Amino acid sequence: ILFNVNIWKGSDSFRKVNPARIFNIFFWILFWSGFCSYIIASGGPHIVEKERIYLTKGVDLVIALDESGSMSTPDFEPGNRFESAKRVIKEFTQSRENDQIGMVTFASDAVLRVPPTLDYKILEHILDGLKLMELGEETAIGMGIAVAVLHLKSSTAPDRIIILITDGVNNAGNITPEQAANLASQLGIRIYTIGIGRESDT
Repeated sequence: ILFNVNIWKGSDSFRKVNPARIFNIFFWILFWSGFCSYIIASGGPHIVEKERIYLTKGVDLVIALDESGSMSTPDFEPGNRFESAKRVIKEFTQSRENDQIGMVTFASDAVLRVPPTLDYKILEHILDGLKLMELGEETAIGMGIAVAVLHLKSSTAPDRIIILITDGVNNAGNITPEQAANLASQLGIRIYTIGIGRESDT
């Protein structure tokens, strides 16, 4: 095949480079690449955070739990009174949503285990780790109520409540249940008592 080399000398052999045309091509390549990347990203996995917002403040309450020696009585098969009380407390907390719940335990003495909180998982974790007679063998009901009152005193909730869970009578502590109950009444704190055990024992 014969090929005339004079063709290469013609003015139309190669077109001059057009900067505007190159920029236009480059722009559209970038545009469609970005658009496709956005479509792929929007269709992939993503994290959604949800937060509950309550318009009204719930109640603040403290559970005062007896952990004295008598709570080891095994009249709630297969567990004892203490384990049964812990199970009831856990069921109770799982039914709440907007109430701050704290916990005090008492035997010969009383101590705050959990300040009023909305973090029920922490409360349940501390509850699971409780053991009988860590604070002695006797029953200082008045001290348990007093410690609960102390940690509800500054609460601004519309209702402040103490739930007392015990199986016996007060036989220890420097504060009687009557004195502690009067203090709670003066501060507008209500007390509800739950007796644990056989009817003849509570």
